[in-house]
Amino acid sequence: MAAAGHKGTDGCASRSLSVRAGEHAVSIMVRKKCSGQKKRDKPSKKQKVEHDVNCGRWKGRGKRKGEEDKGSERPSKEPKVDHQGEGEEVPKVKREASVGRACNINSRHSNQLESLLALMSVKWRSLEIIDDRDKILKYPGCSCGLYMEWSKEDDQYFLWGSTGEGKIQIKFEFHGGFEPSANLLDVKKPMLAFSESFDLNSCWSEVKKMLRGLFGHVDGEVPSGSYDYMLAFMRTGEMLHLHIFKFHTQPTTDMKSMRLEGVSPTFILKPLEIYCQGDDLTEDLSIEHFIDEDMLMTNMRSGLNLVESNVFYDDSYQYMVPHVMCSTVSHRVMLPFPGKSLQSLGFNTSHQEFFERYHAYRRTHVPGTGHDPNLTTTSPVAAADIIYYDYITVAMKVFARGLIMCVKENHRYGCLSDFDENNIFLKRGRVLIVGVKLLPYSTEQALQNFRAAHAIILSALEDMSIPTDLQCALDLLVSDPIGSYCILENNFAWMIASRRQHMVDELHEDFTELGPDTQVNMTRTLPDMDKWLSKFANNSLLFDVLTDKLPAKAKTSLEVLQQYFEKKAAETQRKAIKNNELHDKLVESNHEDDGLQLFTGRKYFKGLRNSYVHVSETSFKKNKVPLSKEMVDIVVSSEFAATCSSIQVTVPTILKKTDAKRGSFERFKIYFSGVEDIEFEKSDEK
Repeated sequence: MAAAGHKGTDGCASRSLSVRAGEHAVSIMVRKKCSGQKKRDKPSKKQKVEHDVNCGRWKGRGKRKGEEDKGSERPSKEPKVDHQGEGEEVPKVKREASVGRACNINSRHSNQLESLLALMSVKWRSLEIIDDRDKILKYPGCSCGLYMEWSKEDDQYFLWGSTGEGKIQIKFEFHGGFEPSANLLDVKKPMLAFSESFDLNSCWSEVKKMLRGLFGHVDGEVPSGSYDYMLAFMRTGEMLHLHIFKFHTQPTTDMKSMRLEGVSPTFILKPLEIYCQGDDLTEDLSIEHFIDEDMLMTNMRSGLNLVESNVFYDDSYQYMVPHVMCSTVSHRVMLPFPGKSLQSLGFNTSHQEFFERYHAYRRTHVPGTGHDPNLTTTSPVAAADIIYYDYITVAMKVFARGLIMCVKENHRYGCLSDFDENNIFLKRGRVLIVGVKLLPYSTEQALQNFRAAHAIILSALEDMSIPTDLQCALDLLVSDPIGSYCILENNFAWMIASRRQHMVDELHEDFTELGPDTQVNMTRTLPDMDKWLSKFANNSLLFDVLTDKLPAKAKTSLEVLQQYFEKKAAETQRKAIKNNELHDKLVESNHEDDGLQLFTGRKYFKGLRNSYVHVSETSFKKNKVPLSKEMVDIVVSSEFAATCSSIQVTVPTILKKTDAKRGSFERFKIYFSGVEDIEFEKSDEK
């Protein structure tokens, strides 16, 4: 039976696995070595699926039939069968590895590589930090090599292994969403176990050969009963898992008392390509790609030939995977299926690493504020004040929205227990929360999850003057994250600059279709409506866009401009009343400003829309310097961020009664399509 879980050396939960007889239909197959044993016949089809044996007693191998010098040919596509201990003289091979990593590998992944090196039995040279991969993989005199690199474009880590002095190189995608701990283990006499499916094709056979060379015991044979750890190389489809077990009792012939304990997080690799170089180094490299035979042979596992035997049992796992261990005594053992860790594949960047790489926010001078070298009599005096604006970066927008979405996704199955920054990992534009228990769903715990996300986002924005659009989103994250989730997920605050402009333009088009009454009721609720004109006057570029094509005499001062707009407002009111477009209440004494409200509301909204469209052109006319979309957004947001957040809610709310599609907050999802492929700004990098 399985013993109770307890803490392993790395502080993670570990389990004890024990051998029991006759409880489940999974098996260990025991073969005793007999003196004078004949060479085995070629394996049958069923036997091809069975495991090869290897427990770290490998001293090297002789030449295969028809094989020339080591590494001169690709491995046979027939499954390999070990014949150690059958009287065959096996020559000793010099075993030394060259190891290195690229310069851009972060500290956590460096520790993971060192944890992997700590498990290697082969003697290895000192770790080199170098960007020349070939120098490591083809180091003269070394039988094998290991090298780690990071692709910035894909945010992926790759592990390269080589054998035959670099003539055979295998590229793996490395999944390292965990804290390293294997370097805390003192592995001296490892037993190796391989999934049976390593022998299904030549590519995986070559992987097995490389792993034996790196992790097999340097002294070859190890006395029976002297193993300290089992290194189980589990192949599940296209993935390779290295799971580490500690021996509590040693394997024996009857296997009745063997107990293993999982003691470290699983290393997960995905073999991608194998490169082979012939003896003639001028030949082109041949490249083969790994495939998942499970997709082609759906009944492969069900066709295993299991014999009557004892049971490797742990009732916490649903699936068990067959493995083979030991060389002179061949044991067939069923080990836990490592599928529980697959959800984090590709999430290699921790919260800390992400914000060590990218700024959460930046501060910049707002164009159009400060001293204007082209000052005219129509320029607003207030624009002479310099304004600096804090804005969140694209990286921060992607992170914040991804975190909120991750919390909501988990609520489909329950609620998360308490979590913090240490539980967060990223894969480009996606966020994953790992190492957290799933609890039964409750409204209070769901709200607590959103509050935790709020705290994590705020922690990245320490010392920032939070812009009003972001503050609106953060307030919603605390006040009503469940009822208002759709607008929270697709909030204006998380949009990149070009899509913010598109949203304002689209909502302005919707606004123009509303009746005057509705327009008045809507614009009356906009933030800072009572000082809308002074907000345009705070920036010379915004002011020029607003007053473009107005008579020069109307722009001599803000007071004159205000009077001009009041005159226009009165004309607008009279026209609306004449056409029965406004209710009688607009001419009542207590609503005498509604005529101005209708005009200024329209002017305010149109000025906001025109600013996004024409500020760059205006800047070029004044200063001979056009502005990027990002800088245009900063100019507009520095004054109207709260207004943009407001219209995102008010316009769809008004349209809900007449147009369900445009009245739904789901409409804003289109502005986040392809967000995972968004390239972060160069200026966002530290």
